[in-house]
Amino acid sequence: MGKPIANVAAFIRGMSFEERDAVVRNWEYDRSRANRTIFDTVDCKRSHAEVVYLGHYNVDNLYELCVFKNYIYLLNKAYEKISLSDQVHKDGFTLGHWLPMGKGGAHLPSNWFIQKASENFNSGDKILAEPEKFDYTGQLSYMLDVVMNYNKTIDGTYAEDVFFYKDKFKEVY
Repeated sequence: MGKPIANVAAFIRGMSFEERDAVVRNWEYDRSRANRTIFDTVDCKRSHAEVVYLGHYNVDNLYELCVFKNYIYLLNKAYEKISLSDQVHKDGFTLGHWLPMGKGGAHLPSNWFIQKASENFNSGDKILAEPEKFDYTGQLSYMLDVVMNYNKTIDGTYAEDVFFYKDKFKEVY
């Protein structure tokens, strides 16, 4: 893998909420333009598999990732499941892969879902028992079940952005 691909991956990984937000708010997303190439990542470490995909993203792929990452970030902030140092609490949300990348899963929306961080950590590289990824309604139901266990209402500071990103999330899911 060449240095340019590693540099692109490092740049994408290092984007702040504000930088990702600028992509989401300013890009005219078109799902049909996104690169849907599936790479052979079987037996690759997650970090290496991620670099392979990130290095081949176009702006529409970047938009999709920015939507997922920022929606997760806002949900964690809104329900106080993220620390001041932006470390996700074990009950917070993270980006999960239905089929782990080390088992050949793609680093694309077709394989992504929002998952509790503790479940993601515990599942590691194991294949989930459910054969198919949640549909959009199933994903929202899963998230609502997790949120209902928080016994908290949403922090109003983030409400408007959470709802903005919910619409964008539906667009890319």
